[in-house]
Amino acid sequence: MNRVITAFLAIGTLAFTLVGAPLHAAGQTYVELDGRVQWIAGQKLMLLLNGGGGVDVDITQVPLDQYRMLTQGDPVVVVGTTSRDNRRVFASAVIRGSRSREQSP
Repeated sequence: MNRVITAFLAIGTLAFTLVGAPLHAAGQTYVELDGRVQWIAGQKLMLLLNGGGGVDVDITQVPLDQYRMLTQGDPVVVVGTTSRDNRRVFASAVIRGSRSREQSP
């Protein structure tokens, strides 16, 4: 009986891994965006890009210590993936500072 349950669990896990993972990753693009904080409210950050325009950033997966001290106008680099419609970024990290300073001669 235990072998049957173990076999079903193994097959279920394998099926989820093979089918579930590609569906989640499909349509998402890894990005690193350089800009300034326009505002933070709850689990959302509005990023003003250095090249112009703005991006809605979901920060639910970012540790609080990475963004709790940020204020309006602070330079940041947001690392994450885009939504399927490319209108939002799901951040995995928010790093204080700017990459553009590092690239200047």
